[in-house]
Amino acid sequence: MALNRVVGVPAPDGMRAPGQEKKEKTYDVSVVERNFFLESWKLLERRFFEAMTDLLLVPENISFEKAIEITQSLLAQMVSGGLPPASVKSVISDLVKTANGARGFFVTYLTDEGPVADNPSAEVVEALASSEDIVAPLLVKNVAMSAGMAVAHRRSGDEIMAASSRRVTRRSIDLLNRLQMSQATLMARELAASSRSGVGEWENFLKRWGYDSEQRLAIEEALQGVVKEKEK
Repeated sequence: MALNRVVGVPAPDGMRAPGQEKKEKTYDVSVVERNFFLESWKLLERRFFEAMTDLLLVPENISFEKAIEITQSLLAQMVSGGLPPASVKSVISDLVKTANGARGFFVTYLTDEGPVADNPSAEVVEALASSEDIVAPLLVKNVAMSAGMAVAHRRSGDEIMAASSRRVTRRSIDLLNRLQMSQATLMARELAASSRSGVGEWENFLKRWGYDSEQRLAIEEALQGVVKEKEK
């Protein structure tokens, strides 16, 4: 019993003094432990954010495939809300500085199944506006090519792909109308005119992709969504 008292080990039930009750051990999280947990959690969050930021670093000579990979990571972060608006703008601005980066961005952003591209945020629009010479022709071509593909998919009976192409058309027109790029409006007018007349600046582009009369009409009608909006 003396040993039990010295080391603090509770005496067996049969050796307790009369009236001595068995007490349950309770554990409280101390302030030190709680602070340690919070600091550890903050450190994990910081390291996770740094890892995500590393994934979004845009190389100077970026490839088309790498641009797709970065845009996929970017969209995931935009959906989760884990990336500040300023960082979103910075990443997209870096992507659209080059043709490969811009192509990879648009092919991923415009076809994404999520809702992010249906309502572009201010930082997305501002980032795209930073590279008009690259962004304008790509978006105009996206309007035309997706409109033409929608016709092709509908003919083959693939309504899912036709709907996906129409979504790309709608998103591309929406971006162009938000950006209000004079260069894009001029290109849209010229491409619509070539689609209608069979001659002009964009006729080689239309012939290269083999668009027939029905597809050309769809392209012309889609581009009117850009031209008419500008004229309002």
